[in-house]
Amino acid sequence: MNHSSARKALLMVLLILLAFALPASAENTGSLSGFAFVDSNLDGFFDGSERLSEGVEISLVKMDSASETIVATALTGPDGAYQFTRLAPGEYYLTGGLPKGLQFAPYHASGSVMLPASGRTSHSLPFRLEGDPMEKHIGVTAKSVYISIVAFGDENSNGGRFSSEPLLRDVLIEVLFEVEGQSHVIASGTTGREGLLRISELTPGTYRIAATMPDPYIIGPRGAKVSAFYNVINPSESNRGESDPFTVTGSIGLGVGGVKSGSLKGFTWFDQNMNGLRDADEPGASGLVLTLESLDFGVIRTLEAGSHAEYEFNQLQAGNYVLSATLPEGQMFALPGGDSLFTDGYKDRQDTRLTVSEGVTTQMEPIGIMPSASLEIIAFHDSNFNGFLDEGELPFGGAEVEVLDAGQVAASAQTDAQGLALIPRVRGEVLHVRGTLPSGQVFTVPGGEGGNAFASVTAKNDITIEAAAPLGQKTTLYAGVTLPAVITGSLFEDMNTSGILDAQEGSLSGFTVQAIDKKTNIAAEAQSDETGAYELQPLLPGEYKVRVILQSPYIFSDASHTGTGVENKIVVQTPDYGETGVLQVSPGQRIEGVDAGAFRSGVVYGRVLLGDDRDGYSGAMGGLEGVLVELMDENDDLVSDYTHSTTDVSGAFSLKGALPGTYKLRYTLPPHARFSRPMIEETTWLTEPFNITAGQEHPADLVFAVKTVILAGGAFHDANFNGIFDEGDSNLPEVRVAIRSDAGSVHDVLSGDDGTFTLSGIRPGAYTLEVTMPQGLAIGIGDNSPTGPAITGYTTQALELAMGEVRDSYLIAAVNPLAVAGTAFYDNDLSGNFSPGIDTPYAAQATVRHLATETEYALKPAHDGSFELSKVFPGEYELKVDLPGDHLLTLPSGIRQAGGVWSADILLTPEAAQLDLGFVQYGSLAGGVWNMDGSSSGVKGLEITLLGAEGNTLAVAVTGEDGHFLFDKLYPGRYAFMLALPENHRFARAMDTAERVSIITSDNAGTPGGSSIISLTMGEKKTDQDIGIGAMGKLGDFAWLDLNANGMQDAGEPGVPDIGIALYQYGQLITQDTTDAYGRYLIDDLFPGIYTVLVTMPPELQPTRIQAEFPLVASVLNPGEGTAGRADKVLVPSGGRNLNCDFGFVLVDSGRLPDSVLNLPTKDWSPVVDVAPMR
Repeated sequence: MNHSSARKALLMVLLILLAFALPASAENTGSLSGFAFVDSNLDGFFDGSERLSEGVEISLVKMDSASETIVATALTGPDGAYQFTRLAPGEYYLTGGLPKGLQFAPYHASGSVMLPASGRTSHSLPFRLEGDPMEKHIGVTAKSVYISIVAFGDENSNGGRFSSEPLLRDVLIEVLFEVEGQSHVIASGTTGREGLLRISELTPGTYRIAATMPDPYIIGPRGAKVSAFYNVINPSESNRGESDPFTVTGSIGLGVGGVKSGSLKGFTWFDQNMNGLRDADEPGASGLVLTLESLDFGVIRTLEAGSHAEYEFNQLQAGNYVLSATLPEGQMFALPGGDSLFTDGYKDRQDTRLTVSEGVTTQMEPIGIMPSASLEIIAFHDSNFNGFLDEGELPFGGAEVEVLDAGQVAASAQTDAQGLALIPRVRGEVLHVRGTLPSGQVFTVPGGEGGNAFASVTAKNDITIEAAAPLGQKTTLYAGVTLPAVITGSLFEDMNTSGILDAQEGSLSGFTVQAIDKKTNIAAEAQSDETGAYELQPLLPGEYKVRVILQSPYIFSDASHTGTGVENKIVVQTPDYGETGVLQVSPGQRIEGVDAGAFRSGVVYGRVLLGDDRDGYSGAMGGLEGVLVELMDENDDLVSDYTHSTTDVSGAFSLKGALPGTYKLRYTLPPHARFSRPMIEETTWLTEPFNITAGQEHPADLVFAVKTVILAGGAFHDANFNGIFDEGDSNLPEVRVAIRSDAGSVHDVLSGDDGTFTLSGIRPGAYTLEVTMPQGLAIGIGDNSPTGPAITGYTTQALELAMGEVRDSYLIAAVNPLAVAGTAFYDNDLSGNFSPGIDTPYAAQATVRHLATETEYALKPAHDGSFELSKVFPGEYELKVDLPGDHLLTLPSGIRQAGGVWSADILLTPEAAQLDLGFVQYGSLAGGVWNMDGSSSGVKGLEITLLGAEGNTLAVAVTGEDGHFLFDKLYPGRYAFMLALPENHRFARAMDTAERVSIITSDNAGTPGGSSIISLTMGEKKTDQDIGIGAMGKLGDFAWLDLNANGMQDAGEPGVPDIGIALYQYGQLITQDTTDAYGRYLIDDLFPGIYTVLVTMPPELQPTRIQAEFPLVASVLNPGEGTAGRADKVLVPSGGRNLNCDFGFVLVDSGRLPDSVLNLPTKDWSPVVDVAPMR
């Protein structure tokens, strides 16, 4: 035995001795002892061979209702033992702290009592001491494990973590340990900035983790694996969830995935006024239960609506859901067509599918409820068959009641033993209710209000009715039940007309027999069989007559009342049937012996066909229905009350009841028909006599007729010319409407005071319709007019009238013709109106077209521009005018242009019968910019601005290569030009315009750079709006003494000072100058152009000769004598200089020099600044 085992054995003995050595005063107190051991195999039990643990701090905590108190502490020694004595009864638990390097061992209820922990402190589960000794051992271990948590935002909701998805901080992680179905948090923490949390120094074991997400996240979908890359938390539709249990023996990485939650909001309301609309003052739908079920995760949430209208489901995972609403008792969903999401009037629960998205609040349509309308059925045995529930009548159970919606069963119920059935919810102010009874029962007679509602002419056990169902109310319907009755009898052929069935007489089969109630309705119908028998059933209790429908050639015998055998009970006879007297039928009664006898009579038959000579009386158009054919005797009297017939749809008739004798037929046509064979106008015709033998069937000759035509309508005064009889129009009498046939027959009529007319009795065929208006009126337009318009008030129209045609919607409109006058003129003052004395006539080619009638009139202006249309339709017209390209139409308004055609819509009425046509012919202003030096320099690309009389800019033109510009399409008026000069340029002077116009001059007193006002008349085209410009130039530059008189400047020939120079233009002196000491001169700031130069010279000099071979060194002066010289046509260029205006002189007398050249200065050509040469 080793020392460790000895120590443990000794420890156990000591603990036992201590337990027995307690003093007597500790009665009813308890003790707690135990030891700490190293659980090397981590099974939670001390197995005897495991070491004891020293240095474990143990505290005993007593739990009271309001507080906890540490009642004792201990520190285990080398033997690992601890003991607490003299402990009062109560609830306790242990806490423990371990030395560094140790963890608590796995928990076991019979072994190590401390719960697993993260770290070196833990506690036990609570326990109770009641005075007996108790042992609690504590296992420790040097082995620890850790859990790594990664929290992430699962953006694609797939349960897995992608590298691009965000990591979540502040996620609360709790490690849960489960004991006896109770979870205990043994460690917790929150994830950091990188979404990470590590829970270390954890006891090896099996755990769950719980995660609580920060807003707005909730637990996302579960991942496919248990790892740090997949969410291990089960989704819970909230921000907190738990994982499945997992075991940690070393370390483990776990993922926690969150998704952004969505939410669902909506409103409920109690529809107090039952209008289907959610009104502002209506409260919430109290008692309505709302259930939201996740189709993806199986989570179900439920809430009950209150008087507060709004509801909300928060922290929803994105996905598919079903929202259902369950009604409280006595309520139904609001009416359809309004605001409510749910509107089924029969169900107590409705649902809808929806989708919730991340981070989005899904707003639902409101859900409205209202007081339910219900249907109650009270079924009873109607023993006295009066249709009402009377005292003492028994309830009827087993009646089926169904409410139909669009032919389908929406709700149903069955009456119980008390005869009651209730359908708690019905929709619709009018219900279709079907009642069904068991076989052998029928609904009773109608009871009216408060009585049997399920009633029919015929006895039925299946009836559908309409019933009013006011909103929010219970509707009660009564269903009376009774037994069906039967009437039977037989039909026989009464050959001897005795009214009694004799032995040799047979039966009549195939005859229709009917039960006719007191309202003449057919309550039942049957056919007589081969024995003549019939049976009418089922029948309601009540009064009936039996009607037998006759077949040709039978008629009934006289009634027999002997009361023996089978005898004829028919007391009333018509050509078509016979009837018995009234029979009273009781519930379940079977009445027999209601018999009838008939015999064969003579028959006259024939047809009245439609046709006339136009179709050769072919009869192809069928027969004429409704012709009364009567059998008359030799004295033209009616044979009997029932010997008449009416033609059917094929025109056929058959008369029964003729005994042997001589007869005639009387034909009477229905309205709107005429005989065509015979061709008579009367509507009644009597045939020639004919004979009938016993039982003979006599064919009558074919009779032909036609259906006549009706023409009808009204005439009215069309005040607004629209062809429609509407407000403001009036009825028009005295309009003659006539039709004339090719054969010359005439039907005519005048419209009455109310404007109406009718032509009837017209045979089909071809006709000419004539309409004549009262004096002074024209025939207008109209969709229902029988004719076209006519300004004369008279017109005709060919008509082809078909048989039986009814044209009764004619509307003939009358209008007052107009006299239209106007003037076509040039609007010289642009006033938009004709101004006599100012405006001038224009012979326009114009037409006006009446839009409704398509009538076109040409406007032909006289020499003064006036025109007149003496008689035209009022209404809307289209004006068209053909104009040259430089013309435009300015009056009337609303003008359109397409090429050279101008048009406008105009309205001509008695109040607006003046039509003036205003025209404008465009003018133009054109000219050119010219340079004063005669060149085209600087005239291209200049902007010319056209100004209005008020100085406003109207247009801008840019000059072309030659300086030309044009402003066209100008109205008559007052204009001006503005030109911005190029730099260093000036406008021509007034003197420069002597040879060419310049509308802008440099000496103009008006706007600088602008012209004077220019007046442009209608259509005027001014082409001389020129503008002269130029840049200032220079002229020079040398007067010399031509020593060799060769006319050229040679080296060494001196300049001549003090020569006077005068420049002239247009005969005016422009400027003067004098040559300097070197014979030089330069005159600048000269207007460009041609100048005349006059020079004054000393008497000793005269101009040298002119040579043209070398012009650059030649003299410009004309040869001559005297002291004055002259040069003509000397050009000063625009913006340039002419330095070739040189003057050459020769001596008048050889050797005789003028004083000015005797002492000529020597020119110093030394540089002004010394310049040293540089290499």
